[in-house]
Amino acid sequence: MKAIKLGVDAGNISVADLDYIQDNKGAFGEAAEKMCHKIEMDPGVYSVILHINNCWLGDVTKSFIFKTNGTVVIGDVCYLFSADEPSNEYWDAFLDKTEYLQKANENYRCVDTGGDGAFAVTYNFEKVS
Repeated sequence: MKAIKLGVDAGNISVADLDYIQDNKGAFGEAAEKMCHKIEMDPGVYSVILHINNCWLGDVTKSFIFKTNGTVVIGDVCYLFSADEPSNEYWDAFLDKTEYLQKANENYRCVDTGGDGAFAVTYNFEKVS
């Protein structure tokens, strides 16, 4: 397990394949560089465990299967749609597409923190294929 600390401004910590974000007009820009954690890994399917310590909902642990093309971003997904970089219209479209971050897919998972703040996060990726 790797440990990081992440700031949250839209009540979530997401695991997202960067290609998926870019397909939705997001970007790993200045805001994401400061607030998110970017990982380069082999493309493939991974079993992921994400644990958020002492967030608004208490300690939260989520396990899921996740597919990446090689670049993964962990953090509040709103920073990938920062008003300083992509237009707010893309953030609104992403919120609609993901049903306000509740609808996941193989390249995107969102974990609700219950509110904003700074949280200790541990994660583990284990390649399954």
